[in-house]
Amino acid sequence: MLTSFYLQSNTGYLAPFFKWAYLYNLRKIHKARQLEEFKERIHFHLNLSYRNSEYNVAQLSKDMAMSRSQLFRKSKYLLGKSPVHLLKSFRLEQSSELLRKGIYNVTEVAYLSGFSSCSYFCKSFKQKYKYIPSRLI
Repeated sequence: MLTSFYLQSNTGYLAPFFKWAYLYNLRKIHKARQLEEFKERIHFHLNLSYRNSEYNVAQLSKDMAMSRSQLFRKSKYLLGKSPVHLLKSFRLEQSSELLRKGIYNVTEVAYLSGFSSCSYFCKSFKQKYKYIPSRLI
C-alpha cells in the first residue's frame, strides 16, 4: 500500500526520467542505423575507386553526394576516423590481401592498390601493420 502511494505521488517526478531514457534509446538506435548505412555507402564507393591513385577525398565526397566538410564531420562522428584515414586504411587492407595471395610483388601491389609512390606505400604499410610488406610474400 505504501509503495503504490509512493509511485502515485511521484509519477510527475519519474515521467521525465522515463522520457529521457526512451529518447536516449531512440538516439542510440538511430545512430546505429546511420552508422550501418554510412559504412555500406562509403565501402561501396571506396571499393569502386580505391585503385585510382588520383582518387581523393574531394572525389569521395562527390560520390557520397555531400560536401567535404560534411563528409569529414559525419565520418568523424560515426566512424571516428577522417575520410583521408579511411581511404588510406582501405587501400592498405586491400594491398594486404593482394600481398597474401602472393601473385604480385610489392611495387605492383603498391600501384594496384592506389598508391602513387612505392616508398610511401611501404612507409604507410609499416606504420599500420608494424612490419614491411615484403614479409607477406
